[in-house]
Amino acid sequence: RRVLFRSSFTEEETDAALKSILAEAERSKRAGTLSDEEIDTFYEQFSPLLGPVQRRQLRSVVEKLKKI
Repeated sequence: RRVLFRSSFTEEETDAALKSILAEAERSKRAGTLSDEEIDTFYEQFSPLLGPVQRRQLRSVVEKLKKI
């Protein structure tokens, strides 16, 4: 039986995914293809999947991205 979706991920998996997503977001923001509104939407959709510490870290990164 194949599992298509897991409801929980290890901290390492979450960290790796977040780093990858944020690297792409920074590239897109610098290229002018990612808006602040899209960044906010991403945060609202992704943050519920994170723990409190990771959520605060993501919020910090979001604020930095918006200053680019």
